[in-house]
Formats: sequence, structure tokens, C-alpha cells
Amino acid sequence: SSTYGLAQNWIKTGASQAAIGANAAGFVACSLNDTIYASAPGNNVYNNFVYSTDKGVSWSTSHSILETDYGRIGQLVAVNDRVYAAVKLPSNDYLYYYSIDNGTNWVMDTVGLPHYYGMPTAQKDAFRLKQMGSNHILAFNGLGITGAYIKQIGDPAWHEIFPVTGKSHQDFTWMGNTWFTIKVSGLNDPEKLMKSTDNGASWSALNFTGLPAGFTPTFLESNHTDKLYMTGGIAGKEANAIYYSTDGGNTWANTNASAVYTDTNATAMDLFAIEDYVVAKYTYMSGDSVPRYLISSTNTPNFSFGDPSGFTPTNPAMYQWISGPLHFFNAGDALLAVHLDGIYSSKPGFTGGPVSLTDISAASFKFYPNPIRDHLIIENSQPFKWRIISLAGQEMINGYSDGLQDHADLSLLHKGVYLLVINDNQACKIIKD
Repeated sequence: SSTYGLAQNWIKTGASQAAIGANAAGFVACSLNDTIYASAPGNNVYNNFVYSTDKGVSWSTSHSILETDYGRIGQLVAVNDRVYAAVKLPSNDYLYYYSIDNGTNWVMDTVGLPHYYGMPTAQKDAFRLKQMGSNHILAFNGLGITGAYIKQIGDPAWHEIFPVTGKSHQDFTWMGNTWFTIKVSGLNDPEKLMKSTDNGASWSALNFTGLPAGFTPTFLESNHTDKLYMTGGIAGKEANAIYYSTDGGNTWANTNASAVYTDTNATAMDLFAIEDYVVAKYTYMSGDSVPRYLISSTNTPNFSFGDPSGFTPTNPAMYQWISGPLHFFNAGDALLAVHLDGIYSSKPGFTGGPVSLTDISAASFKFYPNPIRDHLIIENSQPFKWRIISLAGQEMINGYSDGLQDHADLSLLHKGVYLLVINDNQACKIIKD
């Protein structure tokens, strides 16, 4: 029998060959519904870009996002209808771009972001980008100088937010309409765990219980519907522990993660959650070159070692003593992992949605066509508001009708399955063709 509690059956996609025509290393990747975006350096090309619209089955041809090979893509993040790229320059400054047409054209988006030394240049400080709720993208780092900046899709500029004093933010996540952040400080700091219910405009401290004295959080993640997860930092107590909350961060309970991953020198390096599934990548055990991660698929987290046997570099000799990072994300029902020279895919069992909402009654609402090419027509006898959200819970577009009919322009949405949500409590699946 397998020594792993949940077999993943990893399959290597063709991302490497698509990106550089060889065995790439140093991938960054993200997804928007069924579309995967990726970049990997190689052959003196550092800002190349490829994408797959079918969860990694086939890939586009590669091209550089900049006219000259100046800088390397350090991160890709998808928000709403676009993909953002953080480009690290040779000077160690960064530029930030987005594309709404699968990388054909790129728009620089740095207005409002600061430079580390306060220089009024297009080049900016190093930020970690993260998708947040209500069509927002966040740029933050843990330094107490530059802090955190937020932008809603369509806004002309980024603006600073102030969750905590000192601007020291370790991580952010969101669940429903609430945002959360953890501060780089001791556990007893009253601002250690903060929340916002107004898209980051104001923040309040959570009076939480359940975390042990000396526990120093590193990663904060959510499945964006009903669970929060937090991992311990290497400098604090229980570095390999994973705690979770089902009441919006007020109460935390320990999982069995530290009992499964018993190496005292281990610490979590990546955390991903969707539905009841949560995956955590750890630093490798001493003398071990096998990538180690934990996975749980139950309502109450119950971790076991994930199966790493499918992570097979094309040239293993190059990575004989290197475990390599793992970065997890999803495209629909596919769990994806970035590892060494490739992007790997598996289907452990989650659906990628949908959010639990009441089905729309055909007698009350009409919506057509479905599948949709560019426009969706919604009809009702009363005024109504509507939203289009992804199966992962991300709002893509919204509107309000005070009449009998509304036309929703979905021409910028990527192909895939979405939810049409009416008045926040009724929904139906729609297909963008």
C-alpha cells in the first residue's frame, strides 16, 4: 500500500519546452480560471511569457514581455481580467506591468508605488503581489519603510493602506468580504492579527485565542469561503505547525501537521488552500533531496505526506542535492505545482468551486445566451444587482439594473466556467465561450 495518505499522480506539463525550448528552471506561474500563465529564464531570455488555456495540456509560443531583455519576471499574479508581472531589474529595482490579452500587450502600472529610497522614478521597490477580494490587487513587503499598497481594478493609481503601525506586514489574505493581515512582531503585539471589512480602508485587531505563546506566524492563507490557515515561522515556537480557524480568525486550533512532519529544523515555505483541501510545502529534511509537502482534504484538517514521486526533472543529475521549491496553485479542478524545471498537474478531487448559493429559479430570472460569447442578457421583473464570480470565489465583474433587463459585457473575461450571482443569494453556472 502507498505510504502517502492521498495520491496525487503528478503529470509534468509541457511548460518548459514552451517557455524556452529546453529544460527551464526558476519558473513563476499563476492561473485565471482554466488559463495558466508562466515564465522561466533560459538562453539569455529572462522575461519570456507563455500561457495555456486548457490547464496545461497545450501551451502558447514563448515571447518576451519587454522589447529588450532587461529584467526577469519574478512573480505573476492574476486578478479579475488581467495578469500582473513583477519584473526584477538588474539594479534590483522593480517594474510592474499587466496584460488583459494573454500577454500580447503590456501596460506599466506603477503610479502610486514608492521607491525604497524615495526616488521619483518609474522603477519601484520590491513588492510581493497578491490578489485580494472585490477586484483588488495588493503590493506589500515586510519592511517597515514602504508598507502595503492596494489598487482596485480600474483605479488610476495605487494607494497606501495602514493595517498596522510600523508598516511591517508579514502576509495578507481574504475570506468573503473580510481581509486579514499578520504583522511582523511578537505574538503578544495587539496588532498581530488584523482584519478589515471595507477593502483595507480601516483595520481592527482580532482578539484571538488558541495560538501558543511564542508562536510566530509566517504564512496566512484562506480557502476564501470559510477557513483560515496559519503557519509558524522558523524563529518561533512550533515552526512546522499549521493552525486553522473556522470563525474568521477569532479562535485557532492546531492541526496534526507537526506530528506528521517531525523534523525540528523544518519550516513551512508555501501554503495553498481551496475548498477543504490545504497543501503546505516544507523545507527538506536534512540530507534529503526529495520535495516534501503535506496535504489534507477533510473538513477538519488531517495532514499526511503528499506523494512526490511524479516530480521528475528531465535531467536529475542537475538537482542531485537540491530539493527545490514547490509552489502550489489551481486552475479549475487541477492542482498545479511549480518545481525545478517544470509545472506539474494533478487532480486530487476538489472541484474548483462552486460557491454554495441557491439555484436561480427559472420562473424569476431569465439569462441568455449560455454559453456566452460577449454579452449576457439578464431579465427580472424587479430591480436587481448581479455579479460574475469565478469558481474560486473571486468577483470578476458586477452591475445593477433598476429595470427589467440588463446587458452584462463579458467580452474581457477568459474562457471558462463562472457563477452568475443575483442579489448575493442566488446563482447559476454560466460558460464563457
